[in-house]
Amino acid sequence: MPISLSKNELAQILGAEIISNSEKIVFSGIQHDSRLIKGGELFIALKGEKTHGHEYVKDVLDRGAALALVESKAIKDVDLERIIVVKDTLEAYGKLASWWRDKTNIKLIGVTGSVGKTTVKEMLSRILMETGVGTYSQKSYNNHVGVPYTLSQISLDHKWAVIEMGMNHTGEIEYLTKIAKPDVAVISKLAPAHIENLGSLEKIAEAKLEIIKGLKQNGTLILNGSDSVLLEEERKIHNNNYKLVTFGNENSSVSASNIKSLALDGISFKLHLGANTYDLKMKII
Repeated sequence: MPISLSKNELAQILGAEIISNSEKIVFSGIQHDSRLIKGGELFIALKGEKTHGHEYVKDVLDRGAALALVESKAIKDVDLERIIVVKDTLEAYGKLASWWRDKTNIKLIGVTGSVGKTTVKEMLSRILMETGVGTYSQKSYNNHVGVPYTLSQISLDHKWAVIEMGMNHTGEIEYLTKIAKPDVAVISKLAPAHIENLGSLEKIAEAKLEIIKGLKQNGTLILNGSDSVLLEEERKIHNNNYKLVTFGNENSSVSASNIKSLALDGISFKLHLGANTYDLKMKII
């Protein structure tokens, strides 16, 4: 089942204000997009570039949302029993998602990188589907809104989650990883994306490596073994709180050789994992 809480439980977790509390109300599921309300959810009214979610509160409550999380009491023509007020709904979204991640206690993989992170996220998710039910970041849900949303979609019967994390500036990955608390963190590859904001590949590497700050104790960090800048920046901050695994070239922890195309059937290759070698096929073109 998805996240489900009573109004009082939600207010306690967020330190929020309940305007009227004569009714016992429980929500199931979270949405910040008013168009996706089906009934029974918590609607989180976020501020957008052009509009504020406050404009849709009456509509979502009329269509069956159980509760609305807002930043202002001054919303006209709504049932105050179904309103909870916080100072910042985006901050509250992250706080609630992080609380729920702790409650579910599933194995979580965080994925970032300048290029390839979405492909890695999709491939990991397909592989993990063979092991049991789980969830992963849809579309480009990799920012301050998308990561809390994906975390809130975790159900108690899920075994795993793969969370994509994007950034434009320093500090953004740190915020996302501290919410998600990955057991495994993957950085696919560096490229000069957003170099106009960060100034150099070294600074981009530093920003991506912020993912370590939320990595669970004794977790695993997986890096591209061919990315010299990334490896050098990791060496500067390396500690014994996590295990480092590299992939790519023959000097990495994990590498591939004898890669052959099987046309529409995908590829075959030899996977080298430590002292062991495996013959594998993948249906990827």
